[in-house]
Amino acid sequence: MDHLKKQYCNNCGNYGHLYKNCRHPILSYGIILYNDKDIPKIIMVERKDTLSYIEFLRGKYSSLNNISYLKLLFSRFSIEELERINNFNFDELWNKLWIYTDTINSRIKKEYKKSKENFNKLKKGYMLNSILINIEYLINSVEKKYQSNEWEIPKGRRKLHENNRICAMREFYEETNIKESSYKLYKNIIPIIEEYTGINNIRYKHVYYIGYIDTKCDVYIDDNNRDQCTEIKTIQWCSKEDCLKNIREYDKKKKDIIEKFFDYLDNYRKIIMIE
Repeated sequence: MDHLKKQYCNNCGNYGHLYKNCRHPILSYGIILYNDKDIPKIIMVERKDTLSYIEFLRGKYSSLNNISYLKLLFSRFSIEELERINNFNFDELWNKLWIYTDTINSRIKKEYKKSKENFNKLKKGYMLNSILINIEYLINSVEKKYQSNEWEIPKGRRKLHENNRICAMREFYEETNIKESSYKLYKNIIPIIEEYTGINNIRYKHVYYIGYIDTKCDVYIDDNNRDQCTEIKTIQWCSKEDCLKNIREYDKKKKDIIEKFFDYLDNYRKIIMIE
């Protein structure tokens, strides 16, 4: 039993088991940072790549014969991603996805060979129930309706032995370039929680701390910030209406978080304290 006490889970931060055996949802920590001069706004980011696009390129599907799931993934690609996946080979897509391929962790590197094999088979095409299944078939099977990728609140996963708040502040800085000295976090407000099960049947839990910044600073993509440019395409200040418009229609939990935050802001911001 002593060896279990030494095992550390980087997901939940507890001892006694490893990440792969954790019973908790996959945890991420972020910050809802707002400024209320004129119209209250928060910082939102658009992902560089959609989650479904990443899942597909990483080969995160049970089988090439699971056409319904492949169609579901493709239906959530942006229009630009659909065009890209039709016009480039796997290595070009893989390198564009990760940008700095020298920093890819060993787990993802192991996915490369099998993912490439599946992609090339799909690119070439194969017969299934008398139907030719290929990239073009999947693209033509879905509605092309997303001009942008998913928009979300800046967040990310914990590093080894990192506590929740530190993780949230680090991830927020990596995605926005805004230093923790520029804003204040509320000390007497419980973080807002988002929980859902993805289309991959994996449970996720996002914990958002609430922060306030006096001045609505300029936000931008810094090409010298590796963490940002490998994950984020666009960053901007968004009103409640902007947030709800940018978030995709199926992300109901995400929309609920936005509604909950702005309603809370309207009702309680005069009595909450910052640190």
